Amino acid sequence: NPQNQKAIWLYGMTFYEKQDYAKTLDLWTGLYEMINDEGAKKQLAEQLNDIRSKLDMPLIKEPVYETLITATVDISESLKSHLQGKQALLYIYTKETQGMPMPVTVIKKTVQLADFPMNISMSDAQNLQPNRKLSEFKEVILGARISFSGYAMAQKGDLISKEKNISLGASDLVQILISDINQ
Repeated sequence: NPQNQKAIWLYGMTFYEKQDYAKTLDLWTGLYEMINDEGAKKQLAEQLNDIRSKLDMPLIKEPVYETLITATVDISESLKSHLQGKQALLYIYTKETQGMPMPVTVIKKTVQLADFPMNISMSDAQNLQPNRKLSEFKEVILGARISFSGYAMAQKGDLISKEKNISLGASDLVQILISDINQ
């Protein structure tokens, strides 16, 4: 199926493994034009640049996204012992102030206690869906959660922040403190 993106990527991978970079480039360049998901497009751009460098061709310039949110994420003193000596997943998310509960953007990182406090930036590069862009909102809810289970949905025992309504476009650094345990 010439429209099946996964099939095109896999077909291109067979040529890549045979070191037929010209054929891989041809297939994946067409695929790049089909993709709407910004995250997938960014990953494919990295793979295309690998091939282009092997063929001594100019590299693709990745899209530059305007930073819409800058925040510092920290964990309260009272919860640091919960993370001591462990690795967990940190989810930093935005969601609509009204409407769908599904996040608009998500940053997912493996963390340990030494990683805190950390600075993050959010833009349309972290959009979960191409038709729901962070840049289209004037205000969103921002929150953070540490998951020991790895599940995207909040679980009992996760360490969570209080969610904050924030205006996009404000140049203020937002402070997010993970200070509660999800019951």
